[in-house]
Amino acid sequence: MNSGQVLCVDLDGCLVRTDTLVESLFLFLRLYPLRAPMIVLWLFRGKAHLKSSLAAAAPLRAEALPYNPAVLSYIQGRRAEGIRVILATGADQRIAAGVATHLNLFDEVHASDGITNLTGRRKADHLSARYADFEYIGNSRADIPVWRRSRSAIVVSSSTRLLKKAGTTGSPARLIPRANQSQVSAWLRVLRVYQWVKNLLIFLPVMTAHRLTDIEALRSAGIAFLAWCCAASGTYLLNDLLDLSADRAHPRKRLRPFAAGELNLATGTVLALILYATGVALASLLSAESLLLLLAYAALTISYSVWLKQFPVIDVLLLVCFYLLRILAGGLATGISISIWLLAFSLFFFLSLALVKRLTELRAPGWETSTRGYQISDVQLLGSLAGSSAYLSVVLLALYINSPEVHLLYQKPQLLWPICLVIVYWLTRIILLANRGQLDDDPIVFATRDKASWFTVFAIGLFLYCAR
Repeated sequence: MNSGQVLCVDLDGCLVRTDTLVESLFLFLRLYPLRAPMIVLWLFRGKAHLKSSLAAAAPLRAEALPYNPAVLSYIQGRRAEGIRVILATGADQRIAAGVATHLNLFDEVHASDGITNLTGRRKADHLSARYADFEYIGNSRADIPVWRRSRSAIVVSSSTRLLKKAGTTGSPARLIPRANQSQVSAWLRVLRVYQWVKNLLIFLPVMTAHRLTDIEALRSAGIAFLAWCCAASGTYLLNDLLDLSADRAHPRKRLRPFAAGELNLATGTVLALILYATGVALASLLSAESLLLLLAYAALTISYSVWLKQFPVIDVLLLVCFYLLRILAGGLATGISISIWLLAFSLFFFLSLALVKRLTELRAPGWETSTRGYQISDVQLLGSLAGSSAYLSVVLLALYINSPEVHLLYQKPQLLWPICLVIVYWLTRIILLANRGQLDDDPIVFATRDKASWFTVFAIGLFLYCAR
């Protein structure tokens, strides 16, 4: 047994504001989606074996992990006092060794080795057998057996509840407070509630069929809207969990709640599953077709997040499909037939916006970190394609205004012609801003806070009302 005082430090949720096992799991799924069944086989051989296998197949970059500055500061202070510092973690030894090498703060490293899962009582026995006098920094109830054997308990937490629990172990306890960000705000950001505006397309069939006073149609469309909002937020959660390493390398996306370590990854995983289940339950209230369409959307979005967004052109076409599926969902939910004119217009209108989205990303700082296959030399081509698609959608709108079908819905169809100019203005302006690098977000989301876009919507609504 070694003599002398030492400081033992936990890794997950303590030294780093994340769970390395969950990170390894999602990185593995991101890199090898077709090998997902292997996870179950590894788990059957024990949690330590699972950690080891994941760490070997999908190694985490120690320099990219979100470290806790308060814990780092405490460690550095104790080292300055001549205290030996030990990294004692249930994470796999490969991850622990990488962290120790990166920080260069630890005298020894003890971690799970593929056979023994070094957590709870095992960790307590392991450390007490080696050190007669040690402090221990932890962050969860699983650390209570270790605190019982330690000289003092140091608790990393955003509340004092765990501190009180640690104080009952008989060891003096002190708190290193975790940064107290607003959890509600962080969850709203990660759920992308502002993106729900895209699901308003579900109401488009009701609007174009002039059935805004049909309560039953609005009720069905509302249920579909909620179902698709749940599925969309579930997808955004999953996307952020799969893209942790890429997000941390991006100057703006590194501030996302999961990448920054503000939210618990396991909680995010469970919430994503709950959201998908809720969306499925709501869609099943409408019809079998509505349910199948939502499942198709979920499958496509997951495939997009895991794999397909890496392929140029295919990723843009999938974004267009996501918009069109929302319109089709509105038609299925309400029983309203979708006009071929609406589908044709929407196809090229949203193709233009999808191309603008990629153009915006290439114009933004940090585009080099993107996993998508575009290059800065593609900017001019993307801008040209976006413009072509935009004006083609307006041509289709003009042909619709001049078609016999429009006379069945509008008494003064000639008043619809100014809408073409309004849409030309809005699309041209959006493309111009994107090309200048002044469009800082998805064009649809940008429009929700852009005064000119609100004026455009008002003008279109006014002309539609007058033509009616």
